[in-house]
Amino acid sequence: MRVDTATGKKVWVREDPSVTSAYDGSLHLSGGSLLVLGEKGLLALDPADGSERWFRDLSAYDNHEITGDTVLLLQDGHSMTALDPATGRQRWRHAVAAVPAPVVRTFAGRTYLLQYEPPGHAGTTVVVPLDARSGDVGEPLEFDGLLTAAGGTEEALHLVQEEESGLGAAAVLRYDLGTGSTTRTLLPYEEPALAVADGDTVYLQYRNGLVRAVDSLRGRAEVWTVNTGVSTASSLVAAGDRLYLSSSDGRLLAVDTGRGLVVAQTEARLSETVQNGLEEPGQPVLLEGRVYGLTLRPSVFSVEAGTLAE
Repeated sequence: MRVDTATGKKVWVREDPSVTSAYDGSLHLSGGSLLVLGEKGLLALDPADGSERWFRDLSAYDNHEITGDTVLLLQDGHSMTALDPATGRQRWRHAVAAVPAPVVRTFAGRTYLLQYEPPGHAGTTVVVPLDARSGDVGEPLEFDGLLTAAGGTEEALHLVQEEESGLGAAAVLRYDLGTGSTTRTLLPYEEPALAVADGDTVYLQYRNGLVRAVDSLRGRAEVWTVNTGVSTASSLVAAGDRLYLSSSDGRLLAVDTGRGLVVAQTEARLSETVQNGLEEPGQPVLLEGRVYGLTLRPSVFSVEAGTLAE
């Protein structure tokens, strides 16, 4: 479904058996196509009228990543295929021998392949830069321990190091892409956390509702900490001076990144959720100065970015 952001009216609606509900797939705009990941495959639509451009059966693939104007498909743990999102045609296909069964992440137009040696253990994390359009890979980077990627800029890659048991975040690492130097910031306590980076600030989101800001450039482990009061929340979305998240009762919340305060939130939408609460709240989406939330009715609502006013 496409909605006019100015009026909230439907522009077009498309029903397709490859996508049975909003929670079976996710949406991406890439290469001029609207890509819909469903339980049966990847469907590319024309954003203007909702007509089908191409479809790709993903049953033979292990994972996928949509980066910029390229669709990456991983098969048999090591073979990678790149598709043109406008046409669905193959651009390249080859084995990425340096990184079998990688985790694929993209930040600031840069794509990285992450692999753990031995797999699933806190031994070494290997990060390989990938040119998604050509398929060329850069020199592998090796880091001690189990690391996950939080974000990146044109200057640096931000990683979160897990404790040896893999049950909590122990440190934030900033790898300088120009100099090859690493700044490691130890965290005051080790708890499971989701992480997202914006510039040189890494935001850690804990299960108890706390959100912590870490200055990865200067090594400050706690710029601020705020209790959002939301224990079951979506992952964070960083946009300028705000962090946005959705709660299990259908609310959207905004955190001021400069002061570390919850500065706005919408009313709960319990009547639009299932069993008085979403099990997995959908991540907010920002578009043209508005924030969009999704309920399980399903329905979409939008509010002004920053103030969250209707």
